[in-house]
Amino acid sequence: MSNVIYHDFTAKKEECQVIELELDSGQTFVFTPESNYDSDDDDLLLDINYLVQPCLFGWEAIIFKNWAYKPYPLPEFFHSEIAAEATAEAHKLEELMKVESAFDLILDDLVDE
Repeated sequence: MSNVIYHDFTAKKEECQVIELELDSGQTFVFTPESNYDSDDDDLLLDINYLVQPCLFGWEAIIFKNWAYKPYPLPEFFHSEIAAEATAEAHKLEELMKVESAFDLILDDLVDE
């Protein structure tokens, strides 16, 4: 019997840059160049909603973020439902701007390398 040399002819994957994002809640997300960023799953990852409801002191707004441990109320109470909704919407935009600037910093670091 002769010596046999085995060779794997399957195509090798090119090494690509992988970004792992670990949230405070413990969830880990992996982003690669092949990721489908147009999918609805990515929209759900960065989803922020709010609930405005009457309470003993007027109106309160409760914020639901997918990347947070649990929902949290805004620290103030409001005299009207409209004021609570406006403040909750402003808080939502502020949180999304924080996420956007964090991703911008990550991308700037990748470009500098």
